[in-house]
Amino acid sequence: MGFLGLAPADELAATYAPGEQTLTLYARGQAPNFTYGFDFKRLTWLGGLKFELLAWSGPHASGSREYQHSQKFDIVNLKVVDPDGSVDIVTSNHPYGQSISVRWLGFEPNNAAVDPFVGSFSKATKRAASDSPQILDADVVTMNVLFKKPFTIKESTPSSTTGSVQEQHSPFALTIENAGIEFDSLVWTFNSLETGQTQVVVNITSDFGGIVIRKVYNINVFVLENSLIAGDALSGIAKGPLHAILDFAGRVNIALGIVRRTTPEAQLLSAKATLPHGVPYPVTDPLRLSQLLCVVRTDAGIAKICSTGWGEFEPPVFLPDKIVGMEVISLDQIEVDIVPAAEAIRATGNKLAFWNTVLEHPLIAPGELHDEPHYAFDMVDGSVVFVGAKSKEVVVNRTGGRMLPSGTNTS
Repeated sequence: MGFLGLAPADELAATYAPGEQTLTLYARGQAPNFTYGFDFKRLTWLGGLKFELLAWSGPHASGSREYQHSQKFDIVNLKVVDPDGSVDIVTSNHPYGQSISVRWLGFEPNNAAVDPFVGSFSKATKRAASDSPQILDADVVTMNVLFKKPFTIKESTPSSTTGSVQEQHSPFALTIENAGIEFDSLVWTFNSLETGQTQVVVNITSDFGGIVIRKVYNINVFVLENSLIAGDALSGIAKGPLHAILDFAGRVNIALGIVRRTTPEAQLLSAKATLPHGVPYPVTDPLRLSQLLCVVRTDAGIAKICSTGWGEFEPPVFLPDKIVGMEVISLDQIEVDIVPAAEAIRATGNKLAFWNTVLEHPLIAPGELHDEPHYAFDMVDGSVVFVGAKSKEVVVNRTGGRMLPSGTNTS
C-alpha cells in the first residue's frame, strides 16, 4: 500500500515568476519501484524557506525508475520571505538539506519553455544540521482496521492561531470521508481502498514555530477471517524471488492458484488491472493499477476473483456462464509484463495517462495479425492502446473499444 518518507533526488532546481508570484520547485532522479506521490512539503523555519521532498512507497520490490516532479507555491514577495535568494531542500540522500539558488524568471507568461535544470542555480551546497528546523518524532501508533470500514484519527487543536496540524495519507490506500472539529480535537474519518499496510502522518507545528512534532499512525487493513492471502495461496504455485511475485504476472499467478485449489482444470481468460475504487483520476504509472479482476474458465463455466490489496484476494465466485471468442492464456506466454508494456507505449511518444488495462487473447482467424495475448490500455483521451505480451508491438485504436485492426499476416 504506502509508507511516507524522504525521497532521493539526483538534481534539484527552483524558479520564481514575479508576475505570477509563484515559486516552483523541481526534482528528478532515480527512485525505487513503487514510489509515487512525490510532494514538496514546506517546513516551518525562521531561517528562510525550507522544504522536504517526500514520497509514498510500497510494496517494496527491487529495481528503480526515473522520475521528475515539479510543484508550485504562492509566494507574494520572495525577496522579503527569502532575502538570500535560495531555498533549502531535504531529501533522503541529503538529510540535512541542500541550498538551491532560485532562478528569477521574467514577467512575461512565456516561461514554460525554460529548462529549470540548466544553469548554475541547480548547484547545491550542503548546510549544517544545526540550521535545520527541529522535528520531534512522537511514539508510533498502530491501528488494525477492517477493509471498507470507516475509522477515525483525532489530534488536539493548536492552542493559538500560530500553530497548525496537517495530515498526510496515500490517496491510493485511503480516502477521507469526513473531517471536522469535535470539542477540542481535529477528527478525520478515513476509509480504506486496499488491504495491506499504510500510514497516516500528522505534523503538529508548535505555537512558537520552528518545532514540528511528527506523529505516525501505522494502519493495518485486513479482511476478517480471510485465509486466502499470500502465504496460504501460494501452495502449488511457482515460487520465485519476492520481486517476481509482486509483478503483474505474479499477482495473476496467485489468483489463478486460488481458483485451482477447488477447480484444478481452471485456465485464465483475462486479467484486468484497475485503480482502487475511489481514485477519480487516471495515472501514468502502471504499478498504481493495484486492483485485479481475473476471469477464469472452468469445466462448469467461469470463475471471477477480485483482489483486495497487493497479492491478496477475496474468495472466487463461480458462475455457470460461458465466454466465447476468447482464447485461454498461459502465463508462460507472457514475456512482457505490465511495466515494460507501458514503457513501450511511452517509447512511441504517447505520454497520456490511462485508467486501466486488461490482458486478454481474442480468438481470431488463422493468419490474422496480432495473434497473441495483449494488454489493452484505456487511455484518458478515449483511445485504446494495445501492446503485444510477446512481441511488444504497439497498436492504437483511436475510436475506442477493444477491437484490434484486422489484416492478414503474410510474413
